Amino acid sequence: MTALPVHSSPLIPGLAGALSAARPAPMPGGWLRAAELPCPEPLWARLAWSAAEPMSYLRDPESGEELWGIGVWEVASDLAQLSGRPLPGGLRWLGASPFGPPGPDGVWSGWPGATWSLPRLTLQRDPDATLRCALLWPALSGWEDWLPRALGQGEPAAAEPLSGFCADAQEFAGLIRTALSEIERGRFSKVVVARQQRSPVSRTLPQVLAQLVADPLAAVFALHQGGDWLVGASPERLARIGGGWLRADALAGSSARAPTPEEDSRLAVALLASPKDRAEHQLVVRFLAEQLAPLSDALQIPGEPVLRKLPGVQHLHTPVAAQLRPGVDPLGAAAALHPTPAVAGYPTRAARRFLEEREGIERGYYAGLVGWIGGQEGALYVALRCALIRSGQALLYAGCGVVAGSDPEAEWEETEIKLATMRSALGGG
Repeated sequence: MTALPVHSSPLIPGLAGALSAARPAPMPGGWLRAAELPCPEPLWARLAWSAAEPMSYLRDPESGEELWGIGVWEVASDLAQLSGRPLPGGLRWLGASPFGPPGPDGVWSGWPGATWSLPRLTLQRDPDATLRCALLWPALSGWEDWLPRALGQGEPAAAEPLSGFCADAQEFAGLIRTALSEIERGRFSKVVVARQQRSPVSRTLPQVLAQLVADPLAAVFALHQGGDWLVGASPERLARIGGGWLRADALAGSSARAPTPEEDSRLAVALLASPKDRAEHQLVVRFLAEQLAPLSDALQIPGEPVLRKLPGVQHLHTPVAAQLRPGVDPLGAAAALHPTPAVAGYPTRAARRFLEEREGIERGYYAGLVGWIGGQEGALYVALRCALIRSGQALLYAGCGVVAGSDPEAEWEETEIKLATMRSALGGG
């Protein structure tokens, strides 16, 4: 069995000392220690495959913050339990929700139905390189020995290899043709079909993250559960909530990037003019408007999409902003948007039923949600451009939106472009 490359993850300089010097404050069930210290090195440089605790890492592209939660103080089974809950010292819930519940025998069987938790240790690195630390512990002592183990000083644990169905081009084309026939029959207008691909992992976790964070628009995440890692760089914000507003992305319709500015511009113009891609994109915009209009006093939707340019791929993008009505639960409104037609289809129920019948893979946390929540504020991103990683092997995930006029060969190429982001970051070429 191939092992993950070892990376030593020494303690962040000054972290243990700052927490020791912090005056503990009592709270239900234990004590809170909070401290600040300078941290010139990004947090992703300290993560290691050999984590001994559940972890959640997120680089928020809008705020520029890095959030790293280590261990579990309290857990929530779904987002509804987090709405409006006050937290001491500005702490946040970190974690993720799956696209569908993990099956008992699949590759996601070791993952819970949701991973939202209030961490034992929260590290928040601000853009000015200030590190804010918060430790929750049931007693005044005992955490000092836990800290180095929790940060991953050791060898990665051995685990069973990843399995799962990886369709080839012919099999995937057959799935798309079946979807097109269902569209022609009127079962749905769009369905997003996904596939998975195996890849070796030849890089340390910091090396992987270093490549992913080079894209400033991506929400880069790394979640650890029971020896597995889910790592990715999402281009799509489901919702950012705060100040009575909810801001979402309609992101659908894709094409490749090109090595020269002239060719890249040609591809961009063709994407903006593509009837097929515009129709696919408009279904997502329509869905967001339908969901948010009844909850909003004001709904801002531009009349035309713009381009979201990412390494290797570009998308049609329409930003949506809703001023929520008084009394509307912003987190509930955000959760109701998932899954959008960008990752499931339209109408959602019929598309999801088709995926359950025909797709042939267990999505698990792929196309689910990842982010942070703090009271009435939060940021949720769709878990895309990601891989499930175990013992030196990875399952990469990518999908494509199928609408009337979709070409199976072109859709396969679109998933290849999307898979290349993680395949390259993992060192698989």
